Amino acid sequence: MLAHFQQALADLVASPSRCQEIRDGDQRALHDYELTSVEVDRLVIIAGHRGMAANCTVYRSNRLTPIVINLPDTCAALGEHFREVVDQFWAEHPTEHFVHFLVESDRFARFVNDLPAGSLPDDASARVTDAVTREGRAVRERLTSTTTVG
Repeated sequence: MLAHFQQALADLVASPSRCQEIRDGDQRALHDYELTSVEVDRLVIIAGHRGMAANCTVYRSNRLTPIVINLPDTCAALGEHFREVVDQFWAEHPTEHFVHFLVESDRFARFVNDLPAGSLPDDASARVTDAVTREGRAVRERLTSTTTVG
């Protein structure tokens, strides 16, 4: 089914680890889709193609850009924990068909704000909370102003 093939391909681009699993011979990542054997074979070839790493990088860059632009102090406050937190966010909150810059930033701010106590060291936690509260509020205000009909 074409729609399942297209979704599987999009999901591969969104997940470098899923591509690696397939390259390692583990095709379980493709079991959630209704695919023909030809489609499975094509996806295995695509996942193994040397250009797939670039596809995954561009995808992640497109998701990272709004976060870095709209929540710079939050990113800085996360410091060495930023990569871990953003990877967790992406794993738990896959992209939707179209995500506006401010929507993605708002989703990340809410995610960071809702991290369980103890997720970050105490010294980072206070800085992150202050930054995400301030920047998250600004993002929500801008988002609201762009979606409010005059």
